[in-house]
Amino acid sequence: MSTTRFTASGVFFSLAMLASPALADGEFVQSDIAKDTRSFVGAVSRDAWSFGGNVTRYDGGRSGGVQVTYGVPLAGIVTAHIGPTVGFENPDDDDTKYEIGALASLDRYVTTGFGGVYGLAQVSTIYDAWFVLGQISFADSGFGIELSSGGSESYSETTIALQKRFTGTPISLRTGYKTDAKEYFIGFSFNTF
Repeated sequence: MSTTRFTASGVFFSLAMLASPALADGEFVQSDIAKDTRSFVGAVSRDAWSFGGNVTRYDGGRSGGVQVTYGVPLAGIVTAHIGPTVGFENPDDDDTKYEIGALASLDRYVTTGFGGVYGLAQVSTIYDAWFVLGQISFADSGFGIELSSGGSESYSETTIALQKRFTGTPISLRTGYKTDAKEYFIGFSFNTF
């Protein structure tokens, strides 16, 4: 992870450390489409339990995983989640490989006068994967800005995204740029958190 990416992601995540964490029920679905990649992420939370999964189709194969985590607020600062995960990689020219491991994350959402700030940091033993995300949303306009970066033994990507929520709905349109793949993408998200 480059120093620039780490610093930028750290700034966004640090902004999300300004208020109390909460365990919230909700659903989240996001899909992005670019020239050479397509990704889908989904998550459902009920009380302290979260269930999620992701699939990415890239030039040369596909990968993804599922996980179940249990969340605990830590000292009024962040919510920690930990649990088992199963990942897979399926190169176009090879058999699918599965791996079982553990996932841990810290996240926090802060309501602000202008909207909200969200930060997430996640690590997984599956392929030594890591992911950080920072998001700022502006309630009046419905716009949001997102910066994320992640990697594993086989990939690395940093994404800058702009999203616009449809008024009165949990649906947003997204567009942005993947800096490692050097490609633009479009997509949508559905977020009831």
